[in-house]
Amino acid sequence: MGADLYIWANRGERDKKSKLPDGAPAVHSGLRAPMSKRRDGSQRREESEKEPVFSEAYFRDSYNLSSVLWTCGLSWWRDVLPLLNNDLELIGENLTRFRNQFASAEQHLPTADDLVAEGVQLKETGANSLRKLREYHVRKRKELLAFLDLAIEKGLPILCSL
Repeated sequence: MGADLYIWANRGERDKKSKLPDGAPAVHSGLRAPMSKRRDGSQRREESEKEPVFSEAYFRDSYNLSSVLWTCGLSWWRDVLPLLNNDLELIGENLTRFRNQFASAEQHLPTADDLVAEGVQLKETGANSLRKLREYHVRKRKELLAFLDLAIEKGLPILCSL
C-alpha cells in the first residue's frame, strides 16, 4: 500500500472516462497521444496528437520505512489529504503550499539503530546496506520535488490516491 500520484494533462478527458474497478485511473492519462485500433486489431498512436510522454507523470511513495514523507516528518494523511479538493486533486495554491512545505522540511535519514528497531536486516553492502537505503531516500526526495515542480510548471492537477 502507498500513495499513488498522477499528473493529468487532460482533466476533461479523465472526467469523461469511467473509473476502473478499484477506483484505479483509466489507462489513458492524457499525457500520451490517444491510441486507436487498426483494422487488424493492433493499436497505434494518433498522429495528430503528439503529446510528449512524461515518465515523471507518476509518483509512488509506500507507507513503510521507505516513505520519503516519513523521512521529512510529514504524512500523506495528516499533511496532504486536507489539501485535496473534492476530486482528490492537489492543485493551485494547495499544490504550491505542499511543495514548499516538503521542500523546506529537513530530511532525517534513518540511522542503523532506527532501521534495526523496525525489523530491517541491514547488510554491510548491497541494496540493504545503510548507505544504499539512505541514497534511496535522498533520490526519492529529489524525484518528488521534480514531480511537484512539473505539475506546477504545467499548471496541472495531481490526482492523489492515498
